Amino acid sequence: IDFTDMLVFVWRAIEESAPWAKDLQGRYDYVALDEAQDANLIQIRILDHVAANAKCALWIGDARQSLYSFRGARLDLFRDRAAAWTLLPLRYNYRSDGEIIRVANSFASGHDWHIGGDAITPSARAVTPTAVVISKDAVPCAEIAVAVADGASPSNFAVLCRTNSGLASYEAGLALAQIPFYSTAGKGGAWATKDGRALLAYLRAAGDTATIDELVSIANRPVRKLSRSVIEDACGAVKGPVRNVIDRLSRTNHPCAKALQDDLLTLAALEWPARCTMVASLLVTDLKQRATTDIDPDADRIKLVEALATIAAARGSLAELESLVKAAEAAQRDAKRGGQTRPKVTLSTVHKAKGLEWQTVYVDTANMPHEKSTDVGEEARLFFVAITRPMSRMIVLCADPEKHPFVAKIVAKG
Repeated sequence: IDFTDMLVFVWRAIEESAPWAKDLQGRYDYVALDEAQDANLIQIRILDHVAANAKCALWIGDARQSLYSFRGARLDLFRDRAAAWTLLPLRYNYRSDGEIIRVANSFASGHDWHIGGDAITPSARAVTPTAVVISKDAVPCAEIAVAVADGASPSNFAVLCRTNSGLASYEAGLALAQIPFYSTAGKGGAWATKDGRALLAYLRAAGDTATIDELVSIANRPVRKLSRSVIEDACGAVKGPVRNVIDRLSRTNHPCAKALQDDLLTLAALEWPARCTMVASLLVTDLKQRATTDIDPDADRIKLVEALATIAAARGSLAELESLVKAAEAAQRDAKRGGQTRPKVTLSTVHKAKGLEWQTVYVDTANMPHEKSTDVGEEARLFFVAITRPMSRMIVLCADPEKHPFVAKIVAKG
């Protein structure tokens, strides 16, 4: 069962007056709900039940940071409680430079997010005019590398993107600069995701360096009906790289093995950049064929495949790509040594950056608002969360600031 199932089971027990559910009502004198703006209806009902006989129920939240409507979050219910209960505004920001707060307030002022209309009030921190930079051509990885070389800690820096696909290029840049980093793209980073591994497997197979496991992983991408036994019958249970893959596949009469053989023949004949492009096309085709709806499938995964293929093509050869992947793995391993105390750059989606802070934050607006989102208000709140993460300096990365729906408001308001 998943977390939603657990919530449903608890609520059913409450509705059915289970003895243990009744006992919950008298167990706690004080009940607090943090991040209340992101609570969904069933969570609120459960908390209301638990707090029914409590001396005090406290909700802590910020309407400007409501980001989870896709999980059923009900900002309207949060507003209703704020209107009915005693309101204790928390206005002061002790995190950010005054200029960062001014920009955040300026952006938020065009929306009806405020509970009681309260803007953020800066603490006694100075207002530094250069604390906010909007840039068309900043190169975060290079700038971070220079700062680290000058003595800055990698942990002072973060790069925030709308989706995991946007993090891939920053992983590559930091890996090449040998800067330790942590990426929320997944355990091991973008190259360790299912699609990253598949792209590498295709390129290795075309270069005769793929293992049996890697051949099996691409045997059905795009959708084919090739089992592991068919691959092993053709190639043998070889440990390590399988040589002469194309010739080995010709040993079986399985029609889908012939299709894989043809793809690998074509790939092997292509120049490196075109080879990377073809692999991306094969993986995107697979994602689309596996879709169960008419909606463009797995748009973020498709973007990740395309981003990784672009990075791979820029390396110029399989050997250079392997060097990059090893460097990325080493950078992440290096970041993990020493646990949470190890200095490392953070590469994160905005959702996963919520509640966190760094001295310097790069906000990549390339996929803001998300192309598939129908909730422009929530996309704007995501941008607000991103621009309130930095403590001392924020660099907003935007190709066309005057035309960007969010950045333009900052530019226009100075």
